[in-house]
Amino acid sequence: MAGALPVFYTYPLAFNPAKAKIALDECNIKYVEKKIDILSGQSLEPWFLKLNPGAWAPTLVVGENVICESAEIVKWADAQGTPLGGDKVDRQFIDQWVQKVDNWDGNLFAAAFGPAGGVLKITTEHKIKICEAQAKRNPDLAELYQKKAAAMKAQIEEPNDKAKCEANKAQLISLLDEAESRLATTSYLAGEEYSIADVIFTPCLYRIPQVKLDKELIESRNNVQKYWASLKKRPSYKKAFGVSESPLSTASTVIPAFGKILLSKITKKY
Repeated sequence: MAGALPVFYTYPLAFNPAKAKIALDECNIKYVEKKIDILSGQSLEPWFLKLNPGAWAPTLVVGENVICESAEIVKWADAQGTPLGGDKVDRQFIDQWVQKVDNWDGNLFAAAFGPAGGVLKITTEHKIKICEAQAKRNPDLAELYQKKAAAMKAQIEEPNDKAKCEANKAQLISLLDEAESRLATTSYLAGEEYSIADVIFTPCLYRIPQVKLDKELIESRNNVQKYWASLKKRPSYKKAFGVSESPLSTASTVIPAFGKILLSKITKKY
């Protein structure tokens, strides 16, 4: 890759950025990493909204191109050289699996079944107020801010929809069952070599112990349990989840964000 390095906007505690980060590191892509604080609402600043109208992480800037979807970043990284797994993996399965896994909402899963639900509600309500304030300050971006605020209002209600939450869990169980079946005959999901099928599934597996459902969902599947143990030994795993696995690092990431949220609540300035 000639010219400036790609710029990767990410947040170390978030679900979707982990997919992209693992892919970039596994594919040996050199990049500049920049943290965008999605908890406190930094991603809603006008400069970032112009970059990514969805105002989320991950976002990858490659020259004049901006890639805003985690699955697309994964596929972009894999296409920069010899794809992970080479000719020893099932490419057709990979394409189908990446799409299938990307359709699963790991954020809803965390909010519905884990302790993060309350935190996400507080931060999302804060960001809705930021959107409303920014829409007034930036009339040229008002439509984007209004659209984002509406999406977040709907997001707050999702964990209260029991049917939707159970469907989300059933979707994950279906993925786990398929993985268990495939791993009975191969070392990795698409064959005997590691591929982006494994990349994109890793954060899904990581979500499970976060909500303390690993005994039910992982340990009950012998092949998945062994596979998960092998994934955790990869250097890319440590790079993606190092912050969230360290209480001190997590605190140093979250506390400043909540300080900003509290200050905004006191001053009424968003």
